[in-house]
Amino acid sequence: MSDRFFWSVGLRIIGKNASRIALIFYLFNRVYNEILIRCFSNSFESIANIVAFYYYLDVKDKFDLNTMKMTALISLSFMIRNTSPVGWIPLLLIKIIYEKSFINFLKAGIFVAIPVIILTILADSLYFGEITITSYNFLKANLL
Repeated sequence: MSDRFFWSVGLRIIGKNASRIALIFYLFNRVYNEILIRCFSNSFESIANIVAFYYYLDVKDKFDLNTMKMTALISLSFMIRNTSPVGWIPLLLIKIIYEKSFINFLKAGIFVAIPVIILTILADSLYFGEITITSYNFLKANLL
């Protein structure tokens, strides 16, 4: 699925010939094909970020389906691995500055990100039988 989005993003940003080369490197990359696919969280994060970036290109100053899809994917990535949205901070700041989309992202945070975060906490908690917040567990295991 992410291959199609990778191709579409490439066509829009760097053109057809460069996208062909990038897709060849992407599809035949040993690390991606042997190591990344063996770890679900890495695979999901990679796919979600590629698809989210596809929708990011169409985000403007209005709250629409592109903004909702992008926000949902970034939120899911964040709940799986809380370091994944680090690269999104400058990208979202660019949209806020040049597209005047602060209110758009504020709405997306309230109406999309918060419900996604609550649903993932609920799903993890139901699965493990106790309140489970993946981001807190990561912080506790790696930093505290």
